[in-house]
Amino acid sequence: MSWEKTKHDNLSQERDPDNIIALIGNQLHFSDNLIKLMDRELDCVEARRFPSVEALCTAGIAPKVIVIHITLAAADSVDLLRRQCPDAMLAISGNDAALVAELNMAGAGTPISLLQIDAQIDVWFSVLRLILSGHPYIPVANCPAPSPRRVTPPQQHGTAHLTPRELEILPLIAQGAQNKTIAGQLGLSIHTVKLHSHNIFAKLGVSNRTGAANWYLSQMAEGARQDVRTGSR
Repeated sequence: MSWEKTKHDNLSQERDPDNIIALIGNQLHFSDNLIKLMDRELDCVEARRFPSVEALCTAGIAPKVIVIHITLAAADSVDLLRRQCPDAMLAISGNDAALVAELNMAGAGTPISLLQIDAQIDVWFSVLRLILSGHPYIPVANCPAPSPRRVTPPQQHGTAHLTPRELEILPLIAQGAQNKTIAGQLGLSIHTVKLHSHNIFAKLGVSNRTGAANWYLSQMAEGARQDVRTGSR
């Protein structure tokens, strides 16, 4: 993954001491350049690296999000984090979705998210912003199968079955934008945005904004992997 620096307009914003992202791993897992980029891209959020779960638990802070590298994500370590930081959103940095699913089945509380290390940088940050907003991210391919009562999406690939307007709204939902923000950005009424959102949920076979965001981000990540395999990127 390329961690190239990008421009940011709000470098001078004051960091919120309650908005800390704790990165558990070494410099090879979470480089200094990545931490600087996170500080630039995520408004009012501070990223800090810790070498181990124990180091974080003894640091005396209450991070909003904890990202632990997959090599350190043993079940007992995750249990310790859940006990010591019960209000934090947890995420695994890696590509082993089966491990994340296993940890989620074994533990209680907010589901653990997956930050895929082979994702493109814009997708990676979109997922991280979703987690920061309090919504866990689990790739659609690894979610439980929908119940028979839920609407099954049309048998089409990608977003081909969505209208052009729905295709404008879905990425904004995935970025965590609320209906009022989407309405202002697209020049629509809030009621119209709600109707489009309802149609999106029905077509994708999801029940809420988190499900739609997970679906969209999974499609983005899969598209990036296809580009790599075909050499089109």
